[in-house]
Amino acid sequence: MTNRIRYENVSKYYGDVCAVEDVSLTVREGEFLAVIGPSGAGKTTILRMLAGFEKPSGGEIFLGEREITQLPPHKRDTGMVFQDYALFPHMSVRENIAFGLKNEGLPKDEIEDRITEVLEMVDLPGFEDRKTTNLSGGQQQRVATARALAIEPDVLLMDEPLGALDKKLRDQLEVKVIRLQKELGITTMYVTHNQEEALKMADRVAVMNQGTIEQIDPPEKIYHEPATEFVADFIGDTNFIEGSVVKENGSSIVESDGTKIKANSTSVSDDAHIFVRPERMTIESEDYEGPGNAVPATIDEVIFVGSKTQYYVTALDSEFVIEIQNDGPTANSFTEGEEVTVVWDEDDVGIVEG
Repeated sequence: MTNRIRYENVSKYYGDVCAVEDVSLTVREGEFLAVIGPSGAGKTTILRMLAGFEKPSGGEIFLGEREITQLPPHKRDTGMVFQDYALFPHMSVRENIAFGLKNEGLPKDEIEDRITEVLEMVDLPGFEDRKTTNLSGGQQQRVATARALAIEPDVLLMDEPLGALDKKLRDQLEVKVIRLQKELGITTMYVTHNQEEALKMADRVAVMNQGTIEQIDPPEKIYHEPATEFVADFIGDTNFIEGSVVKENGSSIVESDGTKIKANSTSVSDDAHIFVRPERMTIESEDYEGPGNAVPATIDEVIFVGSKTQYYVTALDSEFVIEIQNDGPTANSFTEGEEVTVVWDEDDVGIVEG
């Protein structure tokens, strides 16, 4: 598949501060790539350099085979949706969408056709004459998306476009954006700090930390097979257990706090972190003697979260969080202060280097 976006050894410095360090990545034609990371990781800078709003300190950026590193924004064939939408408050929806089209010198009838087309794409037909200040946050986001799409860009760039919306509206618009991107087949880079959003929407996810990319993979691999301790910790909730990984009778064994834990892994290390996702752990009675890794634990706190209950427990001299679906056989059957056994399968153990 053809690469639509390519960064080659791109860096960005602000004085002595490194925002992006020697990043190389490609985005395939028609792909939806989410870029995620904590504040200050460099994810928005990556996007703004592609759009032309920031100049790299080093390296090159390509759209297809065209090197665009020094081109001004209006010559890059990119459409951008900003976090604050950047709509002109004194203009109507029509005027906002038409702004970029007029700069391209399109005739009036074609501009009107484009406006009608993109408003239908974002489910806002008939909104042409509304003032943007009279729109809801979700409607403003869709107008901003329509404006970006109206110029028919090669690439769509979105910088935390749903960050200011409430969860229910955000969930609805996530689905709209996914469907629209697939319908148009437009190559998309989407910056977000929301892990759930990235995993739900993207074909691949790039996890950034301190100006570098720690891992870039499909969402399932990012979640289940994190490449580094940072990725394992940053994406979703994670229970870490520190210990030494050794081989015993052909299997990997993690020795932690005097307890041997089986792990389905080929790794061997004196400084490893094993992790188990909260939904892969279960809680059994104190006298449990069944299969799997089983360690004694004390329930410290029980929190009801709608469809699931979170149990915070102390085990192996650490605090774990365990998520039990409320329709399961052990739902709501344990209380704070109770002595229990925490159980998980060796296939659910992941190992990353310390």
